Amino acid sequence: LYGVGIVSAKGSREARFTIISPEEGEIVETRDCRVKGKIAPNIKVLVNGRPVHPDAKGFFSVTVPLKPGRNTVKFAVSEETGDLRFVDRTVVYQP
Repeated sequence: LYGVGIVSAKGSREARFTIISPEEGEIVETRDCRVKGKIAPNIKVLVNGRPVHPDAKGFFSVTVPLKPGRNTVKFAVSEETGDLRFVDRTVVYQP
């Protein structure tokens, strides 16, 4: 699990964006990888340049095609403040 947080006005840190799967360095045997995560309201996320569409609770799931070997899944996270963060996740496809 990977989370990107912000510090709230009360000083607590809350996750605004969480990658549920895949794990960093995960080895998969299928050509497509299911990417799952959760985002807070007013957060926008692109996965490999494609926007995700979360459900009412903020969960999203997209399929990313893989090539044999190491693949990088790229996340671009945009906060309502305009701040932009980038996160990469490596997945290894071994057919």
